[in-house]
This record gives sequence, structure tokens and C-alpha cells, in this order.
Amino acid sequence: PMVIDADGLYLLTLKEYSDLVAGYKGLVLTPNAVEVKRLTQSMSSTEDDSSGVEEIPGSPVGSPGKRRSAWADSPEKAVSEMSAFERATEGVVIVKKGAMDVIFSTSFEELDVKRESMLCEEQGGLKRSGGIGDILSGCIGTFVAWNRILSESRKRDTQHGDTKDYVEASSGINDLMLGCWSACCVTKRATKHAFEKKRRGMTAPDILEELARTVDEMTGDSIVVDDEK
Repeated sequence: PMVIDADGLYLLTLKEYSDLVAGYKGLVLTPNAVEVKRLTQSMSSTEDDSSGVEEIPGSPVGSPGKRRSAWADSPEKAVSEMSAFERATEGVVIVKKGAMDVIFSTSFEELDVKRESMLCEEQGGLKRSGGIGDILSGCIGTFVAWNRILSESRKRDTQHGDTKDYVEASSGINDLMLGCWSACCVTKRATKHAFEKKRRGMTAPDILEELARTVDEMTGDSIVVDDEK
């Protein structure tokens, strides 16, 4: 698992590295709106991007809010219906940061191009302070690590025939995307708590101080702590 932000995203805009992450399962990119635009332009400029694939919510390609099933009669045709950006980031989870964070991913499975997306509508603070993106990347890294631990645990349970505690999410959204969405929600709410206390004086360290409280607040009774003896 890996989370790429800032200069790592710039690296991917260079022609020689534009296809570096395609097919990397467990990878998360965390671009803001400007970085998404740069990534899209650089990845699309490397080839003729005339696929006509319409955009899923949050995707930087095409018209907002539209999605299209890309069923095809051959793998080659299915891949050809993906945009250049989708091909360059196939299998990667992308967190598009903004007033509402958008988490989306495109993957190629047999003859189907699968597009998934989630929207974080948690309200954040009213001040944008330097370092918030770094906090989000750190939170995503934590949730990605927890996801890896959970996945490995499930594999061991499956190998031993014990799957009673595992129920597939009915939405079909994969756990990695759920983890990214959860990290976005935690960061937004922590930012709101920090802003309520410090107002215009809020800085990134103030948000860090609110993370533990926010996680406890949002997880509620899901954490079981043995009584001290």
C-alpha cells in the first residue's frame, strides 16, 4: 500500500513517468483540483484521447456527473473505451480534495470497465490552512494500513474456513475506498472542531490535536475497551 501526494503527483505529470502507477493495487493518489487538471492534461497528451468515455462523479474527464457502462466484446475494445487518464491510473484510488472530497477508481475486469466513486459530504472548517492536505494524507495512510491488516486477517480466516464475521458491503464499494472516505470524513470534522476553537488563528497543529477526539466521536461504540482491573 502507498499514498502519493505533493511532489509525487508532480512526478506523475512527467511524460516518462505518466504510466508508472497503472495497475498498482493498493495505491492512493491525493490531488487537489489543480493537480487533477495537471495529471489529466499530461496523461492525455501522451496519446490520442478520443475514447468518448463519459465521466463518473469526481472524474476529471468529460462532463460532471455522468457515467457509462463500458461493456465490450473483447478486452482490446473495453480498454480502448477507457480514457487515457483511466488507463494511466487503472486500479488506483484517487482522492480529489475540495469542498467535498471525491474518491473514485477505475479498474478493468475481464470485459468490463468498472467505475466506482464516493463523495465525502462531511462539513469542514471555514479556513483553509497550510498543512491540512498533509494531515489528510497521513490519515489516509493510517486507514490504508488498517485496511491491509484487515485484509490479511480475512485471508487467514478464509484459509481456515472461518468467514462468519465477514460480510461483503452491499454497495459493492471496495474496502480501500471506504477507508479513504473515512479518512476524509475524520479530517473534515477535525478541521471543523479546530476552527470552532481557534477561528481565524487555526493552523494545522490545531487540527492534529482534534484527531483523537474526532475518531472516538465518529466510531462511537465500535471500539470495545476492556475494563481495567
